[in-house]
Parts: sequence; C-alpha cells; structure tokens
Amino acid sequence: MKKHQQKNVFFLKTILLAVTCIVCCSMGTGGTEVSTPLEPAYSELDEDADIVHGILRDNGKTFKIKNLSFSGKTELEVPHENDDSYTTIDLGKIATLTIINQNHASKRYPNKDYSLVKITTHKEGGVIEDVLVPLKLSIVGIDKKTDLGKAWFISNITSISFEKPPSAAQELGG
Repeated sequence: MKKHQQKNVFFLKTILLAVTCIVCCSMGTGGTEVSTPLEPAYSELDEDADIVHGILRDNGKTFKIKNLSFSGKTELEVPHENDDSYTTIDLGKIATLTIINQNHASKRYPNKDYSLVKITTHKEGGVIEDVLVPLKLSIVGIDKKTDLGKAWFISNITSISFEKPPSAAQELGG
C-alpha cells in the first residue's frame, strides 16, 4: 500500500472511531435526565399527605390556598447553602416560607438552579435562613375563593404563611 492510501485508511478509521464514540456515549442519556418543566402544573394531594392550608403571596397578590403541597407531597428534602446537611421541609411544621433570592447562584452547588429560602417553623426560635430549593419546584393547592387548582414555581412567589395545624385535642373537639 502506498503512503497516501495508508494515510486515507488511518483517517477513515479515526473518523469511524470518533463517530462510534459519539453515538455510544450519547446512548442512554435521553431517558435518564429529568426535563425541567416550562410551566408549573397542578397535581392532586397524595392520599397519605397531611392537609395544609396557607396564604400565598405572588407579586403583591394574595391567595388563600388549601391542600398546599410540592406537587402532591407535603415533605421535601433540601440542602443548605452554608453546610453539608439536608433538612426535611414538612409543610405542617412551617409557619412561613419566604423567598430570599429567586435565582440564587449557589457557591456550594454551582451547577444546580436553586432559590434561596428562609423558613420559620411554628416552634419558637425555629428559623433556617440558608435553605436551597429547586428553582423549578412546583407549589400547588386549591384556591379557596374559586375551588380551582393552582400551581406556581416556588421561585416565582414571594412567600407563604401556613396555618398552624390543629392540635390533637382541637381535632377531637377538646
């Protein structure tokens, strides 16, 4: 074989190898990634979830909402900006959730999109100021005024004030 033909064969093998690598490396990635929703979507409260009511504030408007949840769930594990811990946000134990920074550039998690949130619990002194929640996390519930389902991305609201759940004695009529 001539040198020119050897170079062409080498060149073709290199291209074939590169194409094979690209195809093989890209296989399987489409089904494993979670797509980011373009719009928040209402979803029913899970059967085993606690019933939580509250007042949601969105750009100066106030909505009284029942059956508040994170897309059907009332608990969510979230990281912190200032340490390596995770906290379980239980909507039944929260007094307020306030968005501090809607599109927070996290130093701890630079490749993820978060909102920085302050949480105040019903327990006196229970304040957490460095909670990171996914930017496109949906908060959903039923508008008490219209009885229709509503949904927001948590990054698009100002705050939520939660009603304190009744004690066991109050639920039993005591």
